[in-house]
Amino acid sequence: MIRRILAPLDGSAHAESALASAIALASAFDAEIIVQRVVESGGGGSSFNDGMHWRFLRAEALAYLSEIKTRCAGKCRSCEIVVSQGDPAEEILQCSGDRDADLIVLSTHGRGHRGPFRLGNTVQQIVFAANVSVMLVPAEAREEPGLEKQAFRRILVPLDGSRRAEWALCLASTIAEAHASTLHMVHVVPVPEMARRFPRTPEEEKLRQQVVQHNRKAAREYLDAMEARFEGGRLQVRSHLLVSSRVAQTIEKVAEEQQADLLVSCAHGHGGEGEWLYGGIAGSLIAHTKVPLLLFQDLAYEATNTESCAEPGEERLMEQAP
Repeated sequence: MIRRILAPLDGSAHAESALASAIALASAFDAEIIVQRVVESGGGGSSFNDGMHWRFLRAEALAYLSEIKTRCAGKCRSCEIVVSQGDPAEEILQCSGDRDADLIVLSTHGRGHRGPFRLGNTVQQIVFAANVSVMLVPAEAREEPGLEKQAFRRILVPLDGSRRAEWALCLASTIAEAHASTLHMVHVVPVPEMARRFPRTPEEEKLRQQVVQHNRKAAREYLDAMEARFEGGRLQVRSHLLVSSRVAQTIEKVAEEQQADLLVSCAHGHGGEGEWLYGGIAGSLIAHTKVPLLLFQDLAYEATNTESCAEPGEERLMEQAP
């Protein structure tokens, strides 16, 4: 469950584009928001920390965050403001640990030069070092200023049959209920590779198609069973079944076709061993998706529970079963 959300800001409009999403999630989970501003060191040692210049920068940051806190009033359970001094990525990760944050919400770019890359340098450092859930909001995603009109109308959740993915679906359903969203479940049946250097023989192609058809049939039954768990509930649920050798790209394509406002996934799927923070599909979505992306980190849950990380999701889904 999401109890505390960290929303780092650098004073730029790009960074603030993620704040409305943080508030929308906080309202769904009745969570606290921690808004942080990091004032970077100037390399002057103690004279910088203790001098007039540092006091001026700190006062400016506090005034900025106080205004943000006023704007958040009534939109979330509580809002704490934090001013830090040092390297932005290090201070944000430190604040996340000190405040026991469950989620860090970031704009893909902040004040710095954007360049041709999907993520800004500081954001990239945070995403690939944080051991908690993260949300990435494209800096250009907000078409209108303010915090009042943010809503997730269409939420897409990739499912691969794993309990990890069902846990993400459980948490996504909480968001969907709060925003009266349509919940889209998508399963992509991967086309298997054949271990040969030469062109496939007709027998090999036939075998590959048999595997695909078998997995497609099983996936259809799985999605039907998942949809049945929501019958009689308040949520509108739709499922999408596709076959592709490019799973992450297909998920992204479905999200764009369905005009999803939010893409929710677990950090690992059925093949994730937990050696890296993210599995292959999640890593590809981080690098390429243009849709706001919420990645629930399952490693922390597994570290403190002997049961599958999807058990909370199963309980949630069973509650909605007829």
